[in-house]
Amino acid sequence: MIKGNNASIVVAILRWHYIVHAPFLDLKIGDYPVCNDLQIQPVLSFQRAAGVGYYFLPPNQVFKSKALMKRIVVITRAKFWLQGAGFWARSREMLKFLSRQARVMVIYMGPLRRRDISLVRQFEGPIKFIWIGQPGKDEVPEIYWKAQFEKISGRLPEAETYFIDQISNSFMLDVLPYETWEGQARPRFIVDMHDLVSARTIKHQRYKIQEQFPLSTDEERQILDRYDAVICIQQNEFNQVVQWIGESKCLLVPHPLEPRPQLIREKARNIGFVASRWHANVNGLNRFIKKVWPRLAERGVYLHLHGFIAERFKETSDPQIVPNGYCWDLHRCYEHMDIMINPVFYGAGLKIKSVEAMAHGLPLVTTEEGASGLEHLDGSALLIARSDQQFANILIELIDDKARRERLAQQAINYVTDHLSEQHCFTPLEKFLNT
Repeated sequence: MIKGNNASIVVAILRWHYIVHAPFLDLKIGDYPVCNDLQIQPVLSFQRAAGVGYYFLPPNQVFKSKALMKRIVVITRAKFWLQGAGFWARSREMLKFLSRQARVMVIYMGPLRRRDISLVRQFEGPIKFIWIGQPGKDEVPEIYWKAQFEKISGRLPEAETYFIDQISNSFMLDVLPYETWEGQARPRFIVDMHDLVSARTIKHQRYKIQEQFPLSTDEERQILDRYDAVICIQQNEFNQVVQWIGESKCLLVPHPLEPRPQLIREKARNIGFVASRWHANVNGLNRFIKKVWPRLAERGVYLHLHGFIAERFKETSDPQIVPNGYCWDLHRCYEHMDIMINPVFYGAGLKIKSVEAMAHGLPLVTTEEGASGLEHLDGSALLIARSDQQFANILIELIDDKARRERLAQQAINYVTDHLSEQHCFTPLEKFLNT
């Protein structure tokens, strides 16, 4: 029997052998021993017969048994282990919270690359992770994901709660267990909407944009009726959903952020935009560069692009537009910025990039769409431009007005501190899970 420090050394060697040296498509099962009161879970396995994929627990997460805790199964397509997209950030914060409330098993439906595996292992919360995709298959129909889930459903532990991440994944309700267990209540079903999809569909139609998951108001309402609880990320959408399905099933859960105030310089020289390559970001930035930027470029300022959106503008011939690219440490993107923008003019939900800019204590200039759900902060914690000309005017005024930038930054930090703390955001969901 291996005990104490020797057991830890053996565990470390096993991890090194199975994780570092295992071929990508031939991973073996790594069964770790039980050391004292600590249950060390299997880290990796690959099941070809079941057509499942990888299943592992982050190896740095060694924790005491949670036998008395409830189980939550989370179904998602979000690459929550990466920076680079607002809905990934939302899913990441949600999983961190849920993993503190229950034993969480994540069913991931989406592409998985070699580099992703090590990043999932580093996730901050103790989760179990099952990938039900297959190598080389990224975009597949709904029927595929249903069939994949049914292959493993019989071997999954019974869960008290099933959590659907994004309403577009609601088709998975068709294969989840609705039956009542013997002596127990039936599972509960929760969806984190992220966006009000029917509203987004209307906006996309207005601008002749193809919506990947189009829904009418009636269709979305019917889907939401199937859930025991519906999570909304911002007040406007919460109010709408309450009208559809009643307040008792609706939870307002904003996106939590930690304040990280930045230095406010005497003169602003660097304007920043942190965004994914989503078409709303690309189209919004194209419009900004065409209609707003020429007046700003004359002032000698620079436009810094961080995130995947930089890939779309890397061929720019303007020396004052700097496509910095993907940033592994999101916070470093903001260190040298003086003013942040969000020029999107269509979309839905809460714009994570907007509240992230506020959390970093930088003045934010955005559109009405970019401030959706935050309109009441216009003039205090952010500034809304309602035309291209006004966008340029506001930015020009801010460049030389340090005092105003400081006031905006402080109000933004105050808002994040008072309204976007983890406790404030997750209290409604925590109460629901504990009832």
